[in-house]
Amino acid sequence: MLISNYTGTNSRGETVQLHDYRRQKNLVAILTGAKEYSSLTPLLAELAARYDEFKTEEAEIVLMLRKGTVEPGDGHTLPFPALVMKDDQDAPPPATAVYVADRFGELFATYQLTAEASLPAPDDLLEWLRFIELQCPE
Repeated sequence: MLISNYTGTNSRGETVQLHDYRRQKNLVAILTGAKEYSSLTPLLAELAARYDEFKTEEAEIVLMLRKGTVEPGDGHTLPFPALVMKDDQDAPPPATAVYVADRFGELFATYQLTAEASLPAPDDLLEWLRFIELQCPE
């Protein structure tokens, strides 16, 4: 299964699609809305602190925010791209989800924040990225 091609706008007003990263980098995509954003704060802080480790694994982290959540840069300094999603997405994502995909868009892991399930730790995401590299080392 391939990751959906969510589209968003970065802080410079440029349109960016998740598929823009295809054939370039493995991807950790985090999608969230306003109500759930505060539950992501600890994870985002950890990912920001360990961003160099993700870059070493030839991966990019992309935060996709629904409109009305926060604007990228509104007091939230992140070293990775934060995009405000366009309203006209084909299939709306779950409330909060973390996806791990290879550089071809193939999904390897999906985490959804629910009452029963929590989000992954950065170590879990790094393990998936290392596994992906073992599967397709090119």
